[in-house]
This record gives sequence, structure tokens and C-alpha cells, in this order.
Amino acid sequence: MSDIAFNPSYFNLWFSLCGLILNVVVMIVYSFESTLPTKQGRCFLLLTGAITLVELLTLWHCIWLDSAGLQQMVPVAIERYLTTAEKLVMLGTPLLAIRYIMEIYHLRLTKAQTMLMLALPQAISWLTVLSGLFSSFFFHYNERGEMLYNYPQGVLAYANAVVFLCFAAYKNFHYGYTLSIERRVILWLYLAMAILGAAMRIMTGSVSVYEFFLSISTLLYVYTLQNPREYMNLEAGCYNRRGFDYIIQTRLAQGRTFAVSSIYIDDLAILESTMEEQKASEILHGITDFLRQGCGESAEIFRLQSGVFAILTPTAEEGKSVRAMEYVCERFKEPWHGAHTGQVRLSAHACVMLCPKEASDLQQIVEILDQAEVEATRQSKLVIRTQELDMENRMKRRRIANAVKRAIEEHHFEVYYQPIFDPGTKRFTSAEALLRLRDPDMGFISPAEFIPVAERNGMIVQIDKYVLEEVCRLFAETDIRALGIRYIEVNLSVVDCIQSDLADRVMDTMRRYRVAPEEINLEVTETAEEGVSYTMLENIKKLAREGVAFSLDDFGTGYSNLMRMTQMPLKLIKLDKSVVQPAFENDYSYRILLGMIRLIRTLHKEIVAEGVETEEQSLRLIRLNCDHIQGFYYARPLGRDNFLRFLRDKN
Repeated sequence: MSDIAFNPSYFNLWFSLCGLILNVVVMIVYSFESTLPTKQGRCFLLLTGAITLVELLTLWHCIWLDSAGLQQMVPVAIERYLTTAEKLVMLGTPLLAIRYIMEIYHLRLTKAQTMLMLALPQAISWLTVLSGLFSSFFFHYNERGEMLYNYPQGVLAYANAVVFLCFAAYKNFHYGYTLSIERRVILWLYLAMAILGAAMRIMTGSVSVYEFFLSISTLLYVYTLQNPREYMNLEAGCYNRRGFDYIIQTRLAQGRTFAVSSIYIDDLAILESTMEEQKASEILHGITDFLRQGCGESAEIFRLQSGVFAILTPTAEEGKSVRAMEYVCERFKEPWHGAHTGQVRLSAHACVMLCPKEASDLQQIVEILDQAEVEATRQSKLVIRTQELDMENRMKRRRIANAVKRAIEEHHFEVYYQPIFDPGTKRFTSAEALLRLRDPDMGFISPAEFIPVAERNGMIVQIDKYVLEEVCRLFAETDIRALGIRYIEVNLSVVDCIQSDLADRVMDTMRRYRVAPEEINLEVTETAEEGVSYTMLENIKKLAREGVAFSLDDFGTGYSNLMRMTQMPLKLIKLDKSVVQPAFENDYSYRILLGMIRLIRTLHKEIVAEGVETEEQSLRLIRLNCDHIQGFYYARPLGRDNFLRFLRDKN
């Protein structure tokens, strides 16, 4: 056995076997993870399948060479045909790799480009190999039945591989900025491994080494480029918001024209929150299938948030897109039927925009989609055209986006702190960090205006990082602990929650300022329509294991159901002021508040009541066993110095 394991003559056998095992693992992992049929996924499976077939044929060839019995059963002539088939499939992998790269960047080649870059090099490579059946000009077989290329003419067999390497390198340089850093690294790593494998193939004469390198690359792909959780909404069976941003940016970078149609489905968010997960998923898949069938195979379907879908079509004809959306909206007037849901009635509105004619960047497109949702409801129209939207509001959001960007670069943001009263100790033992923006041109901008804009364009990640830094700096530079503050609540956006490096980034910041994990409480909002994603839940669990506490903000105003609440390791539930204040105006609202408090108590969570403005409200909430009271009755949000002064006076 040791002779087989360490004998150099068996290295091809082991490389082929290991490569085959890797590819089988890749295909199993991908088949279990991916449930959504996409062109990129089909190209990946074809590429992986071709590499697997090559590994299988190479493994057979290695065994045949070392088995006298097999050589008697399968003559050399037949083995040469099998070896030729192996080379044909192997030389077909660059073509499949080019198609895969094209799908990653959503590229479409013209007929001339296809002939020049794909068909011609592929034909040269295949004809070179096929010529070996009747000529020994390009390669010959030795006495053992192994194929040996005759250089330099044998290099023509790799013409398509050279084209692939040049094509992929050019596209990575040209469009790589549209991908995440992780994806760019993986693509460049794949190219490097292909080049290294080819070099080792030339130096060692072993094709198994080259194929093994390709197998390792597919394993990297399946956990990065083919990760369905990153760009896919598994509940609805279509792309998610991140997939929308990526594909739109890629199309715009290529200078291509396309149409974006958005569908706003009334009451879908409420329906989801009251339905079982299986039934809600059945409705969502039914909607996605209908949109895919009604808009054609070339259309790409996205679920942007709970009640909003988008459709991207490669044709930028307004009349055609409007007619398609009218057909879609008319269908929503009829009930939806499901095997487990019965009849469900929904209504829908739509918006059509042409890109880049009416929107030339992602931020503009997102602004138009948001405004269209408001206008479609206000005007009670089935389909809204871009030119019918309120351009003044669009321009205002653009100015706010510029102000946010300027505030990040020039440090215009300020962190304020609103003290939170603890009835048990009759002291202010915590506070909420709140962000304020005063722009030199626009003056004071409300968080209700700039936070949604920052979430849409991704700047909220930098904002969240800034707030956490300021809070940690407060602990490090002042005597706030001695003044009675046990922890400070820091808001965390949903956009930040789905960043893969969130947990490490938060813990690094806290360690740098020597802030204990229990001194920071991270708030996640219940109004997050996307729900609790896999990445978000993993981040929360990782930080919770480090000792960081979490609270659920705005409880009673959002779309989260109780199952989602129980998924998260929450310490606090914050009752929103829109629930607290009406409770003191009528008996019906008071009963709702009472029911919420009882529910939170059964979950063994602490309660923070927000928006308390009078002594009567405070006393009644304390009698209802609320653990913490927050509101203008005790204090408005204060700047850092005033906050410290307040604590010295009150505590």
C-alpha cells in the first residue's frame, strides 16, 4: 500500500481521485444549497460537470495504464478514443469558463465577438485533438497509450485556454469594481490557479495536476460566487436586494439599455406577518413564478423588500413594459390560490423606468422606486411612469444624500444621548445614542430623512461605525461609569447587520477603547421588512456569545412575527411611542399596550417604554412593571457635555 501511496508513477492516479472527490462534494453541496434556477447556476453546473467527467476519464486512464487485466479487456485502440474524448471535454472547459464569467458580469456578446472569441479558438483546439485519430502531426501516442503533444505545433490545442485567460483578465480589470472584494479575489485566484496548473502541466507532463487545480477552484466558487444566500431571496425564489444592486451596477457599467419595472403589492407585508412561514413562502413563490412567466425568460425577478418586487428586462421599450405591467396588475385583481393557503386577495401598483435614459446610476433608480411607491398609492393608478413622479422630492433626496456623504467626509455628524430612567434604582442607568446632522447648506436634517437615504446607498455602514466609535470614546475619555451609566444603546441598521465582518468590526472597536461587551447594547429595529436573514442572525449570535446585549427597537410598529423575535438573543424589547402614547387616550389602545407588556413578560425580556412625556404616563408605566422609561418627561437628547452634566446633577 505504501508503494502505491508514495510511488511517483501513481501521483496522476491520486490527483485524479482527489479531484473527482472534490467535484462530487461541490455538486452535492451546490444541489443542497441552491434551490433557484439561474443562468449563472446552470453554467456553474455545466463547468463542474465537465471537470468531473474529465477527472473520471483521467482516473480510468491511470488505472488502465497500471492494470494488465484491463488492458486485455479494453484494447489500446478503444483506450485512445477514450483519451481523445477526455481531451475534447478538457479543452471544452475554457469555453464553459468563459460563459460562466459572462454570466457573473451579465455580459452578452455580439455574433462577431462570439465567433472570434469563442467559436474559432474552440474549433482550433478541438480539431487539433481530433486530428490525432488520423495524423501524428500535433501529438502522438507512446507505447503505453499516453497522448504526448508535439511542440511547438501542439500548443494550438490550448488556443481557447489562452483566449479564456485573456478574456477573464480583461473583464476582471474592466468590471471587477462591481463585485465585492471577496468575489474579485476569488476570480483572480481562479485565474492564478489555472495559469499555475497549466505551468505544472507543461513541466510535469501531468494533466491530473491541472484538473486538480480546477477542482479546488470550483470548491472555492461554491462557497462564494455560487452562495445562494448572498444574492437570492430563498423565500420567494428570486434575487434579493443585494442581487438587484449588483446586477444594476453591472448593466450600467457596461453601458447597456434596460427597463426596470417595480411592483408594489398592498398588504403583502401584513399577510406575511400573520401567516405560517410555509404558507407565506407558497404565496411568494406563486407571485415570482407568475412574474417570470408573464415577463419572459430574459426577465430577472427581484424581491426588494416585503411588498416590493422588481423586474429587469433587457429591452428598453416603454410601451411594451407598460403593457406588461398593466397585465401583471390586472392579474392581482383575481385571488391567489395555494395548496395550503386557500384564496388570498391582493392588489398591486407598478412603475416603469428606462435606464440609463431616465436613471443613470443605482442611487437614482432606488430614489425613483421609493417615490413611485408613494405616488402609485396616492394617485390610485395601476402603472406610474417615471415622468409622472414628483421630481422635487427626488432632488431633495439627492441633496440629502450629498449632505450625508459630506458629513462623513467632513465630520458634521454629532452623537446625542437620551438618558433612560430605571425605576428600580431611581437613577439614570443607561442612555440611547442618537445621531444628529447639521449641514452647512441645508441646516438641520432629521434622522427620519437622512437615515433611509443612507440605508439605500450603503453609507449607513460608515455612520453606524462612527456612532459606535463615539460611544466607546465616551466610555474611554470620561467618568461616565462612575456617574451611574451601566450601558449605552447603539442603533444598528439592517444593512450593517448583513455585513459579514460586522461582529469582528464591533469587537475590535470595543477592545481598542477597552469597553466591556456588557457596556454596549445594540438596537435592531422591528420594522426591518426583510426579516431576520441568515447572516444577520449569525452576526447577532456571535456578538451575543461575546457578551454584547441586544434590544428590539420600535416594537409594535413593524412586520416581524413572534417566531422571528424568538430567533434573536434579545435582552430588551422597546415599546415604540406610537404604541405608548395612544394608550393614555383611549381604553382600546391601553388594552393593546397591556397585552404587549404581558407578552414580553412571558418571553422573560426587559421592557423599555419610549415616548413618555408626562408624569402620569411615567407612573402608570412603572405600575405596569416597565423596567426602563425613556422620553421627554425625563430628558431630551443631549450633546456629550450636557449629557455628562445632566448625570452629575440627577444621579
